[in-house]
Amino acid sequence: MNEAWGNAFWSMQIGSFDEVGFPIGLPANANPIHALDFRRFASDEVLRYNRMQVEILRELSPGRDVLHNFMGFFGGFELHQMGHDLDVAAWDSYPLGSTDIASFLSEAERVRWARSGHPDIPAFHHDLYRGLCRGRWWVMEQQAGPVNWAPWNAEPLPGMVRAWTWEAIAHGAELVSYFRWRQLPYAQEQMHSGLNASDDSLDIGGREAAQVALEMQSLRGVLSMPTSRARVALVIDYGSGWMTEIQPHGADMDYFAGAFRWYSALRQLGLDIDLVAASAPLADYGLVVVPGLIHLSDPLMASLRAAQRRPGRAPVWVFGPRSGSKTEHFRIPAGLAPGALAEFLPLQVRRVESLRPGRRVSIHADGQVIGHALRWREFVEADAALAIDARFDDGHPALLSHGAIRYVCADVDGDLLRGWLEQAAKDAGLRTRRLPDALRLRRRGNLQFAFNYGSEVLNLPFVPESDCVLGSPELPPAGVAAWVAS
Repeated sequence: MNEAWGNAFWSMQIGSFDEVGFPIGLPANANPIHALDFRRFASDEVLRYNRMQVEILRELSPGRDVLHNFMGFFGGFELHQMGHDLDVAAWDSYPLGSTDIASFLSEAERVRWARSGHPDIPAFHHDLYRGLCRGRWWVMEQQAGPVNWAPWNAEPLPGMVRAWTWEAIAHGAELVSYFRWRQLPYAQEQMHSGLNASDDSLDIGGREAAQVALEMQSLRGVLSMPTSRARVALVIDYGSGWMTEIQPHGADMDYFAGAFRWYSALRQLGLDIDLVAASAPLADYGLVVVPGLIHLSDPLMASLRAAQRRPGRAPVWVFGPRSGSKTEHFRIPAGLAPGALAEFLPLQVRRVESLRPGRRVSIHADGQVIGHALRWREFVEADAALAIDARFDDGHPALLSHGAIRYVCADVDGDLLRGWLEQAAKDAGLRTRRLPDALRLRRRGNLQFAFNYGSEVLNLPFVPESDCVLGSPELPPAGVAAWVAS
């Protein structure tokens, strides 16, 4: 460590760019804004290099789509910004491997979904990457059988390759490509299956992919309709992910895990969701959910103001804990959290605590325990104008509302989160339907799809058999059904 860098580190004051070093190999944690600015710099360099390659391709091979295949739960750079330079966003969908390595899932959940994949992991990324390039997206690599890179590599439930393919199509995929064509009989990936076995015989995944191709031919007319914008938006912010990693304040605080839990709760209510950047226009959605947006950007605040001026039924916005808790320069706001959001929610977060595994704080409403805080809670002082809809067992607010805007003061258990989001959706005029844990719905144009991620038969009592154009209201394990909806 040179003298200038050492002085900059210990004083937390930097006088010139020459004093800026990498925030690694230090005797203590780096200044948070130093670490954040390095991530911003690294992201900008990735975007700049990508843009250079795109410009070369557009010059030498004009008229062709330029795309990347992104990964699951990856936030190393600003993917939404990269999307501005691409024609198509693609990603690599490995539902079983992703479920097996998802540290935020419990062991019981990983066992429960070992052969189908968690019902919401592929869909989360379908909706995320659909939002990058003006609705154009592909699955570049779709799991076709057991993979070779997870700690344990399960055999997919019969029918799951077909179901994963139809799920992607239901979310608007232009293309689903499988990895791989043939299982290689040698080298590092010889245990990674393909559509064909290593002896060139058609494998299970290949037969299921062929089945989808035939089914798509019969539905060509209705499949031509694009996926329309959803009524629900969930805000994803890579900068908030970096801030959470730099100062988690709890060993199990994970930005993407938190966003995924909110997304999963909405999916379990039968809702379609757009995953969007904080800079996206949000005023016209019926319900906007904002989990863990640590810095509230000017575009998001402008969308919130515009939503409040919208005539008719007010859009409902639900903010999660940590919202507005830092400035752009990684400082606590002068007026405390939630920072700029206090314009609409006059409250102050006086202090916070992280809750170790096994520790839960009861949440009460109407004299009854309705759920528990896990991992994180906040101690809030609220203006008299705010309604306190639920409290912790020590009397502090757990859920507050002011008109159509709500603030959740904790990371809460799944049943409670689902209930609060269900009420928010109903207040926004949206129709919800509580689904069995293995059933998921998704609409493409006028075609409504249903997917069974479980190992038991599910019935769809709300679907007449005569309306089905694919499958039937009796969904077998890994089953898919589709019907024309009004």
